[in-house]
Amino acid sequence: MATDTSTRSRWSLATVCSVLIIFLAMGSGDALAKKDKKKKKKKEEEGKIVKVLPEPVSPKQLIRFYKVNKQIQADRIMVTNEKASSAGCQNFLKKVRVHRTVQIGFLACTLYEKKNCDDRYIVTAETEKNPRRSSLLTEGRGWYPHSESDRGATVGSWNCAMGVEPDQLEFETRLAKKEVARLKQESTRAAIKAAEAQKKANRAKKSAEDAVDQAYSFRELALAAGVEFFEDRETETVLKSEDEEDEDEDSEDGEKKNKKKNKSESDD
Repeated sequence: MATDTSTRSRWSLATVCSVLIIFLAMGSGDALAKKDKKKKKKKEEEGKIVKVLPEPVSPKQLIRFYKVNKQIQADRIMVTNEKASSAGCQNFLKKVRVHRTVQIGFLACTLYEKKNCDDRYIVTAETEKNPRRSSLLTEGRGWYPHSESDRGATVGSWNCAMGVEPDQLEFETRLAKKEVARLKQESTRAAIKAAEAQKKANRAKKSAEDAVDQAYSFRELALAAGVEFFEDRETETVLKSEDEEDEDEDSEDGEKKNKKKNKSESDD
């Protein structure tokens, strides 16, 4: 009897262990499936970014940088032709403030605040036509590095390439999501400001209309009371002066005619 009890206990313990192993296996399988799904989604997003980037047209590869002085006058930042036309990470001799940059021939270029193209210090930029910030500067556009200063952003290095590194794609994916949220917020704030401005305009218009109605009402009351307005007197004065001028002109013409007549009679 004791043997049967111990055997049942061992069987029940084995059953419990088997069930636990099955559940753990299922859980790990789900975790792996979720991980694979995230990787797949990430690759799809990165692939979309690469497809969005236009292929370079120019056979020549070159990047140029421009700065502005305190008078906001543009001037080119000089770098060696070898650096400007070479792919890969390039350093400035010392940090510079970049107001605008243009590149041709590369798929994309990325700016960095510090030397050696450290991904922790990527500088985003935007174009005049598109306010969405990006870390991937494509060909042929004037890119303006984002900065609180009107003179541009501090840049220590840059990296131009015919392809895009995975770290850059990951950064650009995160940045794109943030940019969507930022632009939505700006759009909402702009809509609120526009609505407030419209309300103020409507109130001002209503006040102006009320003021005009009130002025007409006062005028009617004043006229009914026999009050003569200053503008009416002024109009009468102007009309009287014009009549007097006409009379003076007529009298002068009459005198001239009389003189001519007397002269002709004396000649006869």
